Amino acid sequence: MLHLKESLRILKWLNPALADDLILMLPLWDFSPTWLELFNTHDYHASQAETSLMLHWCPEVVRKKIVMDKPAVAGRLREDPDSYQKRVSFTDLKQEIVQTSQREDVKIGVMGYPERASAALGAKIEKECIENASKAIARAIRDADKARKTGARIHHADNEKLKILSL
Repeated sequence: MLHLKESLRILKWLNPALADDLILMLPLWDFSPTWLELFNTHDYHASQAETSLMLHWCPEVVRKKIVMDKPAVAGRLREDPDSYQKRVSFTDLKQEIVQTSQREDVKIGVMGYPERASAALGAKIEKECIENASKAIARAIRDADKARKTGARIHHADNEKLKILSL
């Protein structure tokens, strides 16, 4: 998602007509303290949080029997959710864009603890997301409208020097 946000920043940079457009990227978990706390317990994808939301929203699509990868694979995915990726290249040059696919040992891809899920937790997370996101979005729209009218802008310092060397 970091790269998507950077791509959207570049889109605005290359399209001056978008200068007065407010574009928000809204990962739902940013608005749920409960969901964010579950991230701290290594609960990522097909997790307690996501499964709880599905049990709340659409319980008929949630499998009764939890299916997991082998314990070593499931543990690795919880420790490093990006470890499902297999990256290959033709050369060892850092400039080469690698080909990414899913590792062969990942059969299921659960990166959390779906067995801990409940519809009640899903309802709590949903409530937090709706309440907190709606306030944040409304405030952002008000602030953007005011800034458009007054010409005010927040200037962001970029203290990371020579980013080009990190490519």
